[in-house]
Amino acid sequence: MKSIIYVRLPCQKIYPGGVIALADFIHKANPDVRQKILDLSLVEKNRRGQSLLDEISEFEPDIIAFSWRDIQIFAPHQDDSSILHAFNFYYSKGLTSKIKASLHGASVLFKYNQHIRENLKLINTVASRFAGKKIVLGGPAFSVFSEQLIKKVPEGVIGVVGEGELALQSVVNGEDFLNYRTIFKKDGHITRGKNGNYLDIGKNTPTDFDYISSIFPSFNSYLGEQIGIQTKRGCTQKCLFCLYRLIEGPKIRYRNPKVVADEAEYLHKNFGVKKVWLTDATFCPNKASVPLCEETLEALIKKNLLVEWQGYVRIENLNPSFAKKMVQSGLGTLELSIASGSQKIVDNLHLGFEFEDFYKACRMLKEAGYNGKPVLVNYSLNAPGETEDTLRQSIQSLNKLDDIFGHENVEPYIFFLAVQHKTGLEKLAIKEKLLKPDYDPLALSPMLAKGLIYNPPPLGKVIGKIYVDSVKQAQNGTSVGSEVFRQLDSLLN
Repeated sequence: MKSIIYVRLPCQKIYPGGVIALADFIHKANPDVRQKILDLSLVEKNRRGQSLLDEISEFEPDIIAFSWRDIQIFAPHQDDSSILHAFNFYYSKGLTSKIKASLHGASVLFKYNQHIRENLKLINTVASRFAGKKIVLGGPAFSVFSEQLIKKVPEGVIGVVGEGELALQSVVNGEDFLNYRTIFKKDGHITRGKNGNYLDIGKNTPTDFDYISSIFPSFNSYLGEQIGIQTKRGCTQKCLFCLYRLIEGPKIRYRNPKVVADEAEYLHKNFGVKKVWLTDATFCPNKASVPLCEETLEALIKKNLLVEWQGYVRIENLNPSFAKKMVQSGLGTLELSIASGSQKIVDNLHLGFEFEDFYKACRMLKEAGYNGKPVLVNYSLNAPGETEDTLRQSIQSLNKLDDIFGHENVEPYIFFLAVQHKTGLEKLAIKEKLLKPDYDPLALSPMLAKGLIYNPPPLGKVIGKIYVDSVKQAQNGTSVGSEVFRQLDSLLN
């Protein structure tokens, strides 16, 4: 195989770090292989099909590698209007509100199903038009829904679950790709490859961004935004609702801290990048990861870059030295995903931290000079086991964070848990009869959509109404999260 075109299927505009990592790896392992990246997210909808066919015809690749990032095109948080319309439909008393919400909901469901159909059509058309080419399909969406999607694509398509470097390299070299996390359909029979064989990313050199920009014509369109840099892969945590462990594996593998810092420096000095997002499952997943996390921050500090970084950061294992390095290295907005202020709820979600350690770490960050830009605190209301008492504990937790960072610096951010396929939360939703055991996660309907937003009785209706009213009140200058907590406090206290 002497040439590959990577086709990023349409999704929200977000830096395509996975595809770039793949292309960089293959280039270094097989420098004679020609490569090109086509990001259909940046192509007008009515031109995507023809643009794809034209690019393939012109480039004449041996391998066509599709990356499918998203299946769910809406998110259950306060910045997505879908959750507001859903709650208006389920909990509003006004007929007009219900009608408007139902129309919006029908539109979302149509777009969701159309999105899947259009992506499958792109893959199926290419497989038909370019018979004889190797077709590879991967990406986070495929990793989660591999059993469902492999049945909907032509026979011979090689599905890759999780990270794709080693599997794709085996295809390039004509080796047995079933030695890796793959899935393959032939003569109506589905064969799955072996689990394991994860890439040792500690040996990776910095991404060759000059090369990437030469094969990715749209690379510059991402430079004014946050650019993703990965410091590790894998996650040891077993959070009830999360898919990172499934996609990246349960063992943490670290990149060399110097390589991470060199990458940030090159992006800043040669491409003008000022903000990076650390694309780890979480930057500091456990106590064992602290030394390498500190080394990474030290390497960034030595570069003396005017680069701001953000990411999903667990802070319960912080020490004063670590906290100081987070601030000195350019930590921007701090996002704390605690889900609840109740230890009971945190334990139910298997988040694996103690609030005593969490508050201690917050004080360390404040003492280290972090001033909040702001501090975003994610609360997932009505999580499994929620009661009036646990909601009061969440209110108390927000007050504690206000005391530590300053009320004006703390922003509660409202989530509702999405029931993701292949997670513990999905099993719980089935057990609680919110979902049927044989439900099809790709065939979204109004009733199924309700089950996929975890907001069960008896508190679901009350919290749903508070959320809807808070969004309306927020239009008068207050934030949605602050208004939700104000109303909860008024109701419960």
